[in-house]
Amino acid sequence: MDKQQKSQLLIIGDGPCGTSAAIYAAQAGINVTLLSPERKTTKTDFKPLQSLYPDIEKLLKLLSAENALEVAKCGQYSGVSINDKFTPLTQYSETIDLGFHIDRHKFDDFLLTKAKDLGVNIVNQRARHLIQLKDRISSIILENNKTLNCDYLIDASGMNRFVGRRLELTETKHSPDLIVTTGVVEDNKSLIDQNNFSFYTKKQGWYWLIKGKNETITWTKLSLKSEQNLEPPSVLKNHTPIGKVIAHNMTWRSFENSALHGALLAGDAASNIDPAAGQGVYSAVASGIKAAQIIISCLAKPEEELAYFKNYNLWLDNYFELKCEELKAYYRELEIELFS
Repeated sequence: MDKQQKSQLLIIGDGPCGTSAAIYAAQAGINVTLLSPERKTTKTDFKPLQSLYPDIEKLLKLLSAENALEVAKCGQYSGVSINDKFTPLTQYSETIDLGFHIDRHKFDDFLLTKAKDLGVNIVNQRARHLIQLKDRISSIILENNKTLNCDYLIDASGMNRFVGRRLELTETKHSPDLIVTTGVVEDNKSLIDQNNFSFYTKKQGWYWLIKGKNETITWTKLSLKSEQNLEPPSVLKNHTPIGKVIAHNMTWRSFENSALHGALLAGDAASNIDPAAGQGVYSAVASGIKAAQIIISCLAKPEEELAYFKNYNLWLDNYFELKCEELKAYYRELEIELFS
């Protein structure tokens, strides 16, 4: 894109949040540019699975992207085994809803391709700096020193929190310092059933196990940062590891303001909680769609931008507060003592 060209909407980040925003906006006829750094993967990479609840299908229908689940699906599950007690996904319904174990890379690639097919301009660069003009973000400087101009910006950069960090926005912690680690091991012992996933609690944390294809188990573990280690749960100590263990800071946190200077912060770039809620991808997609809806409204009625931005901030704050309270209640029920 030439320096003088301007996008109506520029999105930083090509995860489910960013691509969902791009797809929704493009479907409405908005001129969208999406920053999508090239992923460094190899054919030997063994990717941990992620699990999605059935309600993700409703959001994907808004994007005409239901096929993402079929493409990325590695299995389905009918319930969760919590400390070896099975709980079906639908306890009070006559219908049987199934969750999905997915390959996140395939899921993300499907949404990115969908955005590209809708005419979204994909730029394979990372954002390096932002430029403000009259107290408004007007441009992004890329790693190759080229400049992209925009009317509006959505920061969907995830844990990188591009806009929040560069503007030095006030950030609040809502939990102790937490670390989540995840990895893959061989499973030649048929340790768990592929039709559910197993969740086990500890006094100050938890871990879950997902049965994958090709006789593998994906494990994910939450612990206090002070107790961080890269070892799998002890139940897997005799299982052969595959690939690298991934660690992420999962301290609950949020920015005080996620709608300012012509930019909206969405998904983990705005706030995050740990993945025990099981709705990380759902929340990312929902946040991306909501941010796109706000930008579409602003472009239609620029004079109402302040009101629309306040609406987005309120929606995001309420959504985050609700998820925090639900997860705290869940931890109290399971006697997980992360909060005094």
